[in-house]
Amino acid sequence: MDKLTAIITFALIALLLPVQGLAADWGHLKIQVSPEELNLQEAYLFAAPGGWQLTAGLQQLQWGPGKAGDLFLSKDFSIWAITAQKTWRLWGYKIKTQQLVASVDPDLNKMLFAHRLESEVWPGLVIGLAESAIATGEFTPWLYNPIPIWPFYLSQHLVKKDDPIQDRLININLSLDATFTRSSGTQIYGQLFIDDAQQDLARRDTVPDWGGFLVGVSDPNLAYWPGWSGMVEYILITNWTYTHKNVDNSYILPDGTSLGHWLGPDADAIVVRFEHQISDETSVRLRLQHERHGEGVLGEGWRPEYQKENLFLSGVVEKRYTVGAGVKSLIVNGLCLESELSWTGTVNADNSLEKKSNEIRLKVQATWQI
Repeated sequence: MDKLTAIITFALIALLLPVQGLAADWGHLKIQVSPEELNLQEAYLFAAPGGWQLTAGLQQLQWGPGKAGDLFLSKDFSIWAITAQKTWRLWGYKIKTQQLVASVDPDLNKMLFAHRLESEVWPGLVIGLAESAIATGEFTPWLYNPIPIWPFYLSQHLVKKDDPIQDRLININLSLDATFTRSSGTQIYGQLFIDDAQQDLARRDTVPDWGGFLVGVSDPNLAYWPGWSGMVEYILITNWTYTHKNVDNSYILPDGTSLGHWLGPDADAIVVRFEHQISDETSVRLRLQHERHGEGVLGEGWRPEYQKENLFLSGVVEKRYTVGAGVKSLIVNGLCLESELSWTGTVNADNSLEKKSNEIRLKVQATWQI
């Protein structure tokens, strides 16, 4: 933790501790401690004027149905942002809109703009559509347009006629997801993430489309394993996803972390998780995971000489097999302790043919939130 973050952390603790009982009415603080580091994960204030829910501060956000991560925005990172959401009624439907503005890298004037529209279009079926824009440098101020459903793509298209450089200064991504929830609580869900799609038919012969998708099923009460809940999820992400022809506009944080899914590009994975609630305070968890990684690297973009080669699982494919078991326990109100012992076996490690490795890892962390 750097000095500035430490100062902010302890200042917020000092502010929130005396009014812990009221903190949930106007703010939230979440700190995670492990043997390696002290990590401020969330520290934000919120208000609800005129039916809006406004939040400002350090946040972990997920705008999609994935249980093991999300392709569009994932909780695997924290970001300083301002968010707004509101539920509207239109033609008899409840429609929720979400908006986000976040500073990703002040040195580059790199900003993240995102908005999402979701609605239950059929009993149990929720459809969501989200759009993001990563912008750097002297990008158009039209991206700050507060209209909830005004497309970023339309703003870029309108201004680049007079200012062609806006095509390089703005990177736009789309996400479409659907979740069907049965009366039993079982959910079937999927998500499609579009990073780059070719509109010109002539280009489609030599230029690929890239992005990713995930599908999954979760069940809060497994019929064949009483007392347990479970989920299985498959994720696929093509090569070059989360990058842009202007490297500054890649869909990543300054430390190289993806704003989307932890899996990264040129990879797929299947994740299986089970959980059993032993008591109100304690649960046990099991995890099975299989990943495949091609030689594509996060932050490296497509080039014309690649054409449509190496779109998915390029070169020597690394394969990882993970088995893990853990315990999660609520110690006192707001303080949670988690631990997991896992084994990972890797074939073709580091994308080197026939190189093998084994890793046993014990993960212990405490999370405190008020």
